[in-house]
Amino acid sequence: MSEYARCLAPEDLEMLARVLARSLPAASTSEDREMQAASLVCLFGSGVTDETRLMQLMKDCHRSYGPGSRPSLQSASL
Repeated sequence: MSEYARCLAPEDLEMLARVLARSLPAASTSEDREMQAASLVCLFGSGVTDETRLMQLMKDCHRSYGPGSRPSLQSASL
């Protein structure tokens, strides 16, 4: 494992689950949910650990691309 790898604490996982649940659109597909989860973990891993900021970035990302399209972290201003 890389010296930079980070283990997620239970409170991190709980917070990420809350953000994911709030940021998913009602009509999301399984693929949408997986993409949102991957984007969220990527943001968290890049150092964005504030719940409010993660929510904003996830909403901005989804709003930019809409349902059924691929979210991109490049659309979010870190």
